Amino acid sequence: MRLRECRSRATQESVLALQSMEIVTRRLEELPVVRAWVGLGRGRHAPPRVELLGWKPKSIVFRLVGVGPAGADVIAKGCVRDTGLVERAIYADVLPHVLGGPVGYCGFAEAGDGRLCWLFLEDQGGEPFDPAIAEHRAVATRWLAVLHTRSARVAAAARLPDRGPGHYLDQMRAACRTIRENRANPVLTTEDRAVLDRTLAQFAFIESKWNAVEAACLQAPRSLVHGDFAERNLRLRRGRGGLALVAFDWEVAGWGLPAVDLAHADLPLYGATVRETWPSLDDGTLLRMAHLGRLLRGGLAAANWAVPNLATEWVEQPVTTLCFYQAQIAEDLRALGWLP
Repeated sequence: MRLRECRSRATQESVLALQSMEIVTRRLEELPVVRAWVGLGRGRHAPPRVELLGWKPKSIVFRLVGVGPAGADVIAKGCVRDTGLVERAIYADVLPHVLGGPVGYCGFAEAGDGRLCWLFLEDQGGEPFDPAIAEHRAVATRWLAVLHTRSARVAAAARLPDRGPGHYLDQMRAACRTIRENRANPVLTTEDRAVLDRTLAQFAFIESKWNAVEAACLQAPRSLVHGDFAERNLRLRRGRGGLALVAFDWEVAGWGLPAVDLAHADLPLYGATVRETWPSLDDGTLLRMAHLGRLLRGGLAAANWAVPNLATEWVEQPVTTLCFYQAQIAEDLRALGWLP
């Protein structure tokens, strides 16, 4: 596959080194990711093969074949330093205490001028997570219950970036700015602009209710939250003890409201599991918190993730996504008692 455009410096550097190939087996020592891995020392060596797994505007991911413990593959993620430091803290300082054992963290290296970094993790493998499968939902729900209740008692988790209501207010305002800046894009139709205008009106209404949003958030516990607990960031591994969940891409994780992670959870099971720690979370309160979490993560933050393509000729996806979120947001606002 030929890689045509990469926006981040980390992506550009690595893609140029890969010479637009998905798999590299020659001159590996010249790749920035391999240099960073070998530079960690302690017997680390160049892999026989490097595979490009994917890239986004601010990150790129490789597989280093056979260089991990017992010959396991290692996943190398290149990203901006601020994001990498958060993920390193989660893997090194929080998850081992929360999950009660090693989490496959293999190292961290700064790159370039110190604004970029590499995060190295064992390749966990596994099968895709499917929220339509009851067994998958149950495994994910129990895993979340452990993550949330145990991390609430880990001091290092409370030092992570704040993911309270102020974070989501910033996300909503950023989405509004992007929509306004690109509303005149000539590829947008009249119907498309009507969708954008409805989103702006809906977000203006939510901001007018922000005191109520903050008051509702005060009633919820705080913990480590993944922040993007979606199918693309989850895998399931089968072992002697049955299925086990693995979550990755903690880019937007932080200290916040557990409810933002509950979109795929079995709420009665989650409530029964966490109630020993949080006895005030009865079924009614938990359902209200789940709607609040979906509004914040699945409405405001997710809209901000979708709208950058409004600046391009490929506007169909963000417009369609905003249409979906409008209906979902209205449902959540009604459930929270903020719409008739």
